[in-house]
Amino acid sequence: MGARDRTGTRIKRLVKTYSVFIDPSGNVAYAVLGLTDRVREIAGISGVFLEAGIVQYHGRFVCDGIVERLALLGSNYRKDFNVEFKRIKLEGRFYATSDP
Repeated sequence: MGARDRTGTRIKRLVKTYSVFIDPSGNVAYAVLGLTDRVREIAGISGVFLEAGIVQYHGRFVCDGIVERLALLGSNYRKDFNVEFKRIKLEGRFYATSDP
């Protein structure tokens, strides 16, 4: 991920401090913080597809709140993403911080 990465992203899970963004490739996931608001407040709900800019800031991945193409995903898609996220975590490709 470069300094700025604008990509179609699926938000898989929202937790108290961050949202889990799964990269469109399905190979990597990130713990993303909202710059001023939680991503859930920006998106309005979890289990969505969206395009957003993600930057690395002070060792964290941050979304500035500008999102496009917001689409709510159905329960079957969300179940698939749960499986996908578990695989990504088991393979060690979930990044909670941007520090190496």
